[in-house]
Amino acid sequence: LATALDRGDGNIVVADVDWPRFAGTFTAQRPSALLSELPDARDLFDATPAEQDDTSDLARRLAGLDEAEQERHLTELVRSEAAAVLGHASADALPATRAFRELGFDSLTAVELRARLREATGLALPAAVVFDYPTPAALAAHLRVELGGADATPASSAPIVLQGVADEPIAIVSMACRFPGGVAGPEDLWDFLRAGGDAVTEFPADRGWDVEALYDPDP
Repeated sequence: LATALDRGDGNIVVADVDWPRFAGTFTAQRPSALLSELPDARDLFDATPAEQDDTSDLARRLAGLDEAEQERHLTELVRSEAAAVLGHASADALPATRAFRELGFDSLTAVELRARLREATGLALPAAVVFDYPTPAALAAHLRVELGGADATPASSAPIVLQGVADEPIAIVSMACRFPGGVAGPEDLWDFLRAGGDAVTEFPADRGWDVEALYDPDP
């Protein structure tokens, strides 16, 4: 601090940073040129989990299972760790094919899940792994490959389930068009939609445009 003050610079910042928490979150979507110049952050990025006899305990347990059982075991691991990050008592609320974003993950919780999975698997997972493999099933398939599997295709081919919101009202953000069905403005259009009106008509033969003026090369 004394050195910083003696330099006379006008933009000095002194901060007590929790680098494992901040740096991973800050670079979850993209690398940071700023953090790459800071020794504490750079050392964190370069660090890898300690190996255990070149093979993690999890990898040894999976070695005796077929691919389907390996994937089931890893999917349960991902769901359990994800549930712990989100504060759920169990993984029952986290379907294997539901997108992490749909489950409530953001950049911070994604980094926390990555950290827990690094500890559980011994793998040097990237900060954005939850976004690269967007469901527990997809992430489990990736972990199986990294732990010694041969095929990155999940054993279960079930599609990603995205749940829509059924009770969300219609929101008209902006408009630049002709209104249908005799509607004169946005308020009328809102009433028209709430009433369940049908404005589908035949394609108009004449929109009232001055076509000759529009396409006249010499106006």
